Amino acid sequence: MLLAISFFGPPLLAFAAAGAIELRFRRTKTKVAWGLLPIGLGLIALLLCLADLVPDVPFQFETPRESLIVSRVMALFCISIAAGAGFVRYSTKTSKVLVILAALFTAFLRAATRIVA
Repeated sequence: MLLAISFFGPPLLAFAAAGAIELRFRRTKTKVAWGLLPIGLGLIALLLCLADLVPDVPFQFETPRESLIVSRVMALFCISIAAGAGFVRYSTKTSKVLVILAALFTAFLRAATRIVA
């Protein structure tokens, strides 16, 4: 479990830091919502990736084929989050870079954590 925390900790901290930066520097509610959308989607993808490693979760996949399909779809979803974050206007460049790097690292983790026969 410590190994999972060491891999999932950096993107979690990056998403949290980017969210804190956006909440601190944004003034209008619509800009906050648009800035937090990729961050929230990235956190959901990261938590789904982490939940796949925990035993006895109801939506785990048993066969390597099912795991491969879900792994590819989730990795594509994370890459699309990173690409979408590139088009969102953030309050600082630091938060934009944090979201993009965290989403790409989550895509790498999702591709790496699949069942191999």
